[in-house]
Amino acid sequence: MTAGDTFRFLNGEDPHLWMVISDPELDANEVLIVNVTSWRADKEQTCLLGPGDHPAIAHNSCIFYKGSRVHSHSHLNWLYNSGKIVLVEPLSASLLKRVREGAAGSVRMRLDHGRILITQGLVEG
Repeated sequence: MTAGDTFRFLNGEDPHLWMVISDPELDANEVLIVNVTSWRADKEQTCLLGPGDHPAIAHNSCIFYKGSRVHSHSHLNWLYNSGKIVLVEPLSASLLKRVREGAAGSVRMRLDHGRILITQGLVEG
């Protein structure tokens, strides 16, 4: 997987669209992923999305930075190769940039997760 790739879990337990927002080529041990969730007023508003932003987004949505996860590149590839996730159309470069900027402005993302993007030079600290 590469930065901007999106995927869904096939186990039926997690319907969200997930995306790789760090660069696995810069750090294969700590790959940062976040998901898209339905928008509500009580959710973090740093990165709002809507229909047209990505083919898999059909209604007003937002990035759920609080639920960010870190996996190794090899683990993500194992999930894909074992059929546990399916790839979806990747993010456009402009949308990936918006999602990263939202992460930099997030007050709910774990600090150690945000530092991955800062260390890689993908956002300013």
